[in-house]
Amino acid sequence: MRSCQRPNVRRREIIMTFASFCLLLLILNSTYTMMDVALPPHDAVEKGLFPKRPPPYINSKTEKTTEKDEEEASSSMMVPQEAISDEAVRLHFFQEVLLKCSDKWAAAGGINYTLAKKVRRRRVAGLLGGKESPNLSSWWSYDDVIRDTVDPGPCANPRKQTQEEIVLTHACDLVSTPPFNDIYDAACIHLAKLLLTAAVASHRKQPESNVTGPPAGWQIFIPLPRAAKRYFSWDRSKNMNFNTKKGKSVDFSNLYVWVQLDILVPYLDQRTIKFRSKLCFCLEVKWPPKCLARMAFIVKVPQWQFNKDPFAEVAAFAVDRKLGMRRVPPTFLFPIPLAILQVALNQRSQRYIHMPNFFVRGAETKTYEKWVQNDVFLFLQTNAERGSGSEVYTRRGGLEAWCSFQIKIPNVTPLLSSPLRVPYGKEKIPGWHRWFNPLYKEVVVPHASLAALSEQVMFDYILGNGDRSPNKNSFVVSGCQQWGCLGDSAICSKGNNNRSVSDFPTIVHLDHGLAFRRENASLGNNPLAKPRGRQTFCMFYKPLLWRLWSIEKQLTRRHANFISGVDWSPCEENVDVVNRKNLWTNFLMANISSIVCRAVGKKAFEASGKRIVRLLQSANECLSAYPLEVVFLP
Repeated sequence: MRSCQRPNVRRREIIMTFASFCLLLLILNSTYTMMDVALPPHDAVEKGLFPKRPPPYINSKTEKTTEKDEEEASSSMMVPQEAISDEAVRLHFFQEVLLKCSDKWAAAGGINYTLAKKVRRRRVAGLLGGKESPNLSSWWSYDDVIRDTVDPGPCANPRKQTQEEIVLTHACDLVSTPPFNDIYDAACIHLAKLLLTAAVASHRKQPESNVTGPPAGWQIFIPLPRAAKRYFSWDRSKNMNFNTKKGKSVDFSNLYVWVQLDILVPYLDQRTIKFRSKLCFCLEVKWPPKCLARMAFIVKVPQWQFNKDPFAEVAAFAVDRKLGMRRVPPTFLFPIPLAILQVALNQRSQRYIHMPNFFVRGAETKTYEKWVQNDVFLFLQTNAERGSGSEVYTRRGGLEAWCSFQIKIPNVTPLLSSPLRVPYGKEKIPGWHRWFNPLYKEVVVPHASLAALSEQVMFDYILGNGDRSPNKNSFVVSGCQQWGCLGDSAICSKGNNNRSVSDFPTIVHLDHGLAFRRENASLGNNPLAKPRGRQTFCMFYKPLLWRLWSIEKQLTRRHANFISGVDWSPCEENVDVVNRKNLWTNFLMANISSIVCRAVGKKAFEASGKRIVRLLQSANECLSAYPLEVVFLP
């Protein structure tokens, strides 16, 4: 009897062991599935695998949109990808990256190792300034450091709101401060495209403007499109019963939209021709419009020398979202008829515009009108005529130009004029690149600002953008402390309309028209682009670096499909098995419209993929020489 029981016991032990092993594999697979990166194919939208429009906004009681409305508004819009969560990124680092690489990275000891730790302690101590020491281990992003160490100043001109005022809110109101939200981005873009589509369609039917006011660019009044109503709501329900002098009930059927396209007056640092677009929501077709709500956009057009500007802006927005940064404001492409651009130029609000000598190249650019006619209209017409069946910068035989629209974020100030300013000065402190050398100790740079600049340097290096530095194209959404109601239902609760509201400053990434240069393009203004042996950049923004590792892990895993011998590691390379540059190139190009890809070019995306591989290699080299807490910011 005992001899019969022993094999049964042994068999049960084997079965239980096998079942436990299968359960462990299932748990691990589920964990990685949650961390997986969405990589839908280019034609996923056309096949209906992903939604063409965002989910409904606040007002869900209005009429449904038609298929035609959906198609017109969704054209060339990037479908947001599901990014890896911060929790999954941290879990991946501690459970996989650290385990695989801890024995290959720097161990304690050595002059440089010890000195780098001392410099970091000095920087953090100077940052606190005698305040109560926060929990440094809780710092994940530079926003965490800012909240712990920066005291917002008072608002210069706080907005006063009376209880009788009608407040209309729309989807783009939620897009005001980074880090942005993918759902709000998609809703704002969808709303803006619906409104622009209606405005352009109305212009085609009636080219003559229905605005009786003074010249202010191209402008038109249109009824609020039925499909756009679900993106609006009233801030207070009692305002629904408000009556105008004409006795009309205030509802969405009575709303009009004033749409304007005007030139953006150039200044010394602005080398390109730009437009601006304003939208005002009002109750009457009357000049000047009394706005219940507004939205505004910076508009870029293809032009001589800067023909890829609008497409690079849209591609930068897409890459920003793919990498989970969410620091670039919502940006999209939209075709604007050249006739509308011409009216905006002829009827511009500022008649005389001084042309700086810096812009004058000859007789064809001696005045502002000639500059725009030569660099925009003549350029677009010439390229449309040269086209061999496929237009790049225009469509409909050159009648419409592809323009980028980027929502204008309020309260944006240059970095050096913000609470996050850094001790930058060409005469006093030459060479800001040395700030990211762990051994540099001559100047103490604020910890939060240093982390923010590190992210910016990494992002610009990936994009191939050499047009940014601390004193150029670096911007902060400036925070302040305000007393009173801000109009936010979460803040302005009944009986609590007089409270202190702190809005902490943070970084916003703007102006990427010169991004996506080819591999041989000069990036001399980026410290990561220095050749080996001269590069001293060894302080990487932790959330972005760890996320790059998580994404590359998933890309490699999908590509290899559990092929034997392929084991991803940030400190080892499988060059013979996996082409990391191609993996990153395909990832960056996924879900970006063919219009943008054709204008930017695959070579530019390949160069970005190659730079990501170099960036990860540089991080691994730095980690082999310096402590983790020094290399990882904040």
